[in-house]
Amino acid sequence: MLIKEISERWAERGISTRNPVIYYRGRSISLEDIAGASGRPSIFPPARSVVAHVGDFTPRDISTLLGLIDEGCIIAPLTVGTARQHEEFFDIIGAEWIISEGEARKRPSHQPQNSLITQLKERSRPGLILFSSGTTGVPKASLHDLSKLLDKFRQYNRPVLKTLAFLLFDHIGGINTLLHTLYNAGTIHVPLNRRPTSVMKQVEEEGINLIPTTPSFLRLALVEGAFDGRDLSSLRIVTYGTESMDQTTLDRLNQALPEHVDIRQTYGMSELGIFPVRNRSKRELWIRIADPNIDIEVRDGVLWVRSPHRMLGYLNAASPFDENGWFNTRDLVETGGDYFRIMGRTDDVINVGGLKVQPRDVEDAVYNLPEVCYAKASGEDDPFLGQHITLSVQLVEGVTISKRELRAKLSRLLDRDRMPHRIRFQQVAISERFKRE
Repeated sequence: MLIKEISERWAERGISTRNPVIYYRGRSISLEDIAGASGRPSIFPPARSVVAHVGDFTPRDISTLLGLIDEGCIIAPLTVGTARQHEEFFDIIGAEWIISEGEARKRPSHQPQNSLITQLKERSRPGLILFSSGTTGVPKASLHDLSKLLDKFRQYNRPVLKTLAFLLFDHIGGINTLLHTLYNAGTIHVPLNRRPTSVMKQVEEEGINLIPTTPSFLRLALVEGAFDGRDLSSLRIVTYGTESMDQTTLDRLNQALPEHVDIRQTYGMSELGIFPVRNRSKRELWIRIADPNIDIEVRDGVLWVRSPHRMLGYLNAASPFDENGWFNTRDLVETGGDYFRIMGRTDDVINVGGLKVQPRDVEDAVYNLPEVCYAKASGEDDPFLGQHITLSVQLVEGVTISKRELRAKLSRLLDRDRMPHRIRFQQVAISERFKRE
């Protein structure tokens, strides 16, 4: 039983289960409360059910999630932000029960059970289903054996930290944050909202030690001055992942945060989980995988990974693993000894007259301009060049600059082949996960 196991780990470290495990809107909830089924639905899905659980990192939803794991259920955590896709998600996973707003209801289903789910049920193993956050096509549903995924949290004792649950309930990073905090006797602090000024105010007032977040959030926090004038003496670690970070933003972040704050890049994906990594420096973008059980190879500049924590497979797509269990991350990397640096994605390369341009090369240059809040470079069809570079720019609120002025500034930062052919001033879409779409 997961809750019993966590309680025993706390006891081994001399920490009482009456200590807070969740801090939510000024209220503390202990591990003892969670073990006592605090806030769970009065009607609870039976063991080994396939459950779609719509929620967030609230005391009720965390308690429910842990209870479902203990019942050996196969769980798809979802958020209200993806509500328009929920019926499609329910069909993909063959949901038997739906939990939303603290209530559980049985869902009639006449479709055959996916064979991967049937195998988990037969072995009485809990499962985790995560949907990809892709912006095109139907999101892929990754199925994990949760017992296997939990093994990595059992291996290490980490410092007791107060952690902000910034990454969402339906994201591998959010689930990783929750389980990591629980296994290490920390406290989950539920954000009042995910706006930078509100988050940093909460860090100051609640003495939060760790914020796992995204480059898009940190960029906006810098633009809005969310770190300015705050007492951040409690803050020890800021991690960033889910999308690429640019060096300019990282440099500014190091200047804005107190010297004692460690800034770390994370790395992982829905199919493989979150990897333990080491950063060469908090001021650099070079990382290495720190788990000796995870193998990596670079083939033609692309990172391939083989992990014991990998998913069982997709519920709605063919297996992405080769015959030896390797997974193509599609991340283009530069290597230096044991470290690598992500340079872009194979899917995003722009072919301009035969020259392969990474959008990141253009965007990194744009972020040197103080007028820019967000930028996105992409390729558009061109009858002569094959593709040309289009740059979408979201300016800092209240700032004005003409396209001509912007182009003149960029000409000093980019060579001719990487200059955008077209510039658009518009809102750059940022998802509820604070990830650029």
